[in-house]
Amino acid sequence: MMRFYALIGIILFFFTFSVFPTTINGRFVTLGISGSKYSILLQINTNSGTDDLGGSTIVFGFDTSAITYTATPIRNADYIFHNFSGGSYSPASVTRPSKNKLWVNIDLPFINCNNGTVVSAIPQWTDVVTIIFDIVDANRPLGLSWFLASPFWGVYDADNLTLWETGVFEGNFGLEVQINNGWNAVSVPGINPDGQEVNEWWPGKDPAISVFKMFGNYIPVTTTIPGEGYWMKHLGNKVYNTGDEWPAGGIQRVPHFPITARAGWNLIGGYETAVPTNSLTTTPPGLISGPVYNYSGQYQIATSLEPGRGFFVKLTGDGQFNLPGELTNRNSEEINYFNQDWGKIILTDASGSSFVLYLVNDEVDLNLFELPPFPPEGAFDIRFASGRIAENLNCGTQTLLMSGIMYPIKVQVENVAVTLQDQSGNKLNADLIHGEEITVTNESINKLLILSDKSETPITYSLEQNFPNPFNPTTTIKFAVTKESNVNLSVYNILGELVSTLVNEQLKTGYHQYEFDASNLASGVYLCRIIAGDFVETRKMVLLR
Repeated sequence: MMRFYALIGIILFFFTFSVFPTTINGRFVTLGISGSKYSILLQINTNSGTDDLGGSTIVFGFDTSAITYTATPIRNADYIFHNFSGGSYSPASVTRPSKNKLWVNIDLPFINCNNGTVVSAIPQWTDVVTIIFDIVDANRPLGLSWFLASPFWGVYDADNLTLWETGVFEGNFGLEVQINNGWNAVSVPGINPDGQEVNEWWPGKDPAISVFKMFGNYIPVTTTIPGEGYWMKHLGNKVYNTGDEWPAGGIQRVPHFPITARAGWNLIGGYETAVPTNSLTTTPPGLISGPVYNYSGQYQIATSLEPGRGFFVKLTGDGQFNLPGELTNRNSEEINYFNQDWGKIILTDASGSSFVLYLVNDEVDLNLFELPPFPPEGAFDIRFASGRIAENLNCGTQTLLMSGIMYPIKVQVENVAVTLQDQSGNKLNADLIHGEEITVTNESINKLLILSDKSETPITYSLEQNFPNPFNPTTTIKFAVTKESNVNLSVYNILGELVSTLVNEQLKTGYHQYEFDASNLASGVYLCRIIAGDFVETRKMVLLR
């Protein structure tokens, strides 16, 4: 696969400090790529269509220093002027300030005769000049692609004294996106000349699984739209590349229209250039709640909206997303949502996928830590039962949910001491302190109960009333043990017949809890009894279906 991506920067400038009497637009269009030769058409538009054109300097920048190219361009071979009557011009010249830049200086002394052929009505692009140049990469195979990167350009009056305007040339752009095996959140940042169908964008997608957009529910789609995000399941890891899976001429830019959104979670996509997530705004203002997430194997907080990827953003009300007009390839500084001293539970499955959940004791707004909706079935996902990535242990025992994981799973804790149990407490019951870990091998365990390591020792044995009560079909039973004892916790029906033994083993001093699942039982009254040493107590529980 061609992994080389040429980075084309366009910087057109002139040393002047004049006013801007004329509105200018410009763009590059790739006419063709043959071997190492690029044919690029430069088009310029003025608001009147009859203004003077003086000159410009165009800088093509590449992402490698191991390239060579024609140093002295030849008229009608390396550059061609198009469809102008009258006037004179000097040959284009090339300078080479560094190995990875090609500077093309073009004089366009056309006075009041900018009457080139109009090739597009809105805006009225005027065909000005074709630039043809050879590129040879000494280190890599041919088949280069390019995209526009610089946010600066300029076109100058015929007297070479008036700078008309600075901005960004439009044109096609190249793209590289790493897609992982399994589920990915993706987007399309422009128009694929081969078509907008999902198979045109991701030919390696799982043919048996639909691509989904998210609008309340997951809705299958066959055609893509810039600005939308999608769930796509891929077969194997792959780097999608302009010139390989996508057309060598690049992907067409589209206007950066605001993206319509609704209250709650939205799955969106950006455009051709990465922009910081903290520059994303809404109409009306202030609707964004919490971090922006992406998904490639797992949910993670995103610091920038990257082309080709999908992003999850939660809004407090209906509105629109506005992407910034100034483009940047640099990520924004990451917002620190998590304090360094918060407790961490780090889970790593057999595939190497890892996820961190946080335990807090501070007074924080936990609503800011809500994770996006559950991914499609089979996708890797770990979260608290509340749907959050962070929870407060002072609020009681927390339940951790796991799906799409590969066993065995390593569970490590940092900055906290907790007890980990499975739902029954029979398969897993481990006390962990900072730096310790445990491996879960039992594939039936897809929930973990996290109990705070209470510093106080219970002064009496106790059996609390189950909660909820009445229940259907599960309920939690909590009890306290004042010293290490053999504990029997059992459930009986109203006739005194044994229904289930939840615990029958030696337990350490402390607070314990277990979950009772009555899925296979009929509605009615049941009795929960604990025997710990000389302590015996019974509670009534009501199963109500």
